[in-house]
Amino acid sequence: MKVPFIKLQGCGNSFVVVRSDDLFEAGLSIDDNREELARTICEQGKGLGADGFFVISREGVAEKTRLFVDMRNPDGSLMGMCGNGVRCVVRACFMWGWNDLPNPLTVFIGAHQVQCHTANEGKTVRVNMGPARFEPKMVPVEAESPLMGDIRALGGRKRPVWTLSMGNPHCVIGDEGEDLREVGSAIENDPLFPQRTNVEMVTICDRHTISVRVWERGAGITKACGTGACASAVVCIERGDCDSPMTVQMPGGELIVEWNREENQVFLSGPAEEIATGVLFCPELVAE
Repeated sequence: MKVPFIKLQGCGNSFVVVRSDDLFEAGLSIDDNREELARTICEQGKGLGADGFFVISREGVAEKTRLFVDMRNPDGSLMGMCGNGVRCVVRACFMWGWNDLPNPLTVFIGAHQVQCHTANEGKTVRVNMGPARFEPKMVPVEAESPLMGDIRALGGRKRPVWTLSMGNPHCVIGDEGEDLREVGSAIENDPLFPQRTNVEMVTICDRHTISVRVWERGAGITKACGTGACASAVVCIERGDCDSPMTVQMPGGELIVEWNREENQVFLSGPAEEIATGVLFCPELVAE
């Protein structure tokens, strides 16, 4: 199997992006072996090494003006939503020569849809991430309130823990210098989160700036997370510690988050840059 790919990054979050038509021409159907393909491509050493694998379909009744994206974590599971990934998807469209797509562009990711405003041929993208959802059943989390005083993975310690959904589940806590790998893994797999969760450890720098370390479900420690930046900023604003707009500093770079509280709309802005282009060779995954 030979499939053209683009590898891109947004603030150090890297993704491998392919077109569904290219997969079909190589002998793979729309859904065939998608989980295994994601694991193979994202693996460090044997694969390309990435935080996610995306398959893009361009669809529409007339001009094919809508994008549908299958977003996978390195373990093959569905992401649900990825802010840094959406920006990279838009940039990939320009690299493929899809310059006739509308601006703003509607991108469908599973049950979610977002609107993207772009400039500089997709190198700068502002994404309407939609609403922040604090209802426990929307996260989902087995709790009566988005603010919990303890969590099993933290040994039941009395410590503020915020949960919310940005199209995928998030757990936001203050950064007390713990080992992110240990704490992140424990919280991700805590029984309180039936679909697992992303974890953000936050330090407040000033009213408009925070620093965040992130553990992504299905991926582990990453240099950045778009939905994690949004979740962290929204929690800090909701607590009254910060004001919109906010600069979110992550190991891979900075993102800008704006939250319109009255309409409950969250906006994410940041760069998207290509790393490499090439051809995937995965003969063992060709459908028989």
